[in-house]
Amino acid sequence: MDLSWATILKVMVAGLATYVLMPALLILRDYVLWRVVNAFILNDKLWTEVLRYAAMAHQWNTKYTTVEGRMDHIDDDVVFSVGGERISEEAWIRYQKEVDDLQKRIMESKLYIDRKSRLLTWLFRHYKQETENPIQDWKKQAKEQVEKSASKKLQPTADAPAE
Repeated sequence: MDLSWATILKVMVAGLATYVLMPALLILRDYVLWRVVNAFILNDKLWTEVLRYAAMAHQWNTKYTTVEGRMDHIDDDVVFSVGGERISEEAWIRYQKEVDDLQKRIMESKLYIDRKSRLLTWLFRHYKQETENPIQDWKKQAKEQVEKSASKKLQPTADAPAE
């Protein structure tokens, strides 16, 4: 068996590359990945959008799903009602426009958040990060925050006059 210094040097370089250089490069890659994720995905704009989505969903669930809007035909007349109250045709058109606008804004916001969430999930899976997607937790936190602020608005304060 012929052992030369070149062979020993090759084994040492291979060991150095495998056990020192590759882990250092993977750490650097993960550092850059997380900097990019925090700068372009998990940023204040996304948090604001998640809060906005939670507020709109809360508004939808409290204002538009609990109140029924109807358009009935009675004796060749069209009768519009919201929450059991009769309203004019103009008020009905405004009500429908509000409903449609809110639905559109909710869908746009949901699409934006879901797009970021899918990208983040793909990045984590592709780069083998053992981290869960935090956007779902953000949604839960935003929902709790919106519900808490809504319940505070409904509670009487100490300065409020008694009825």
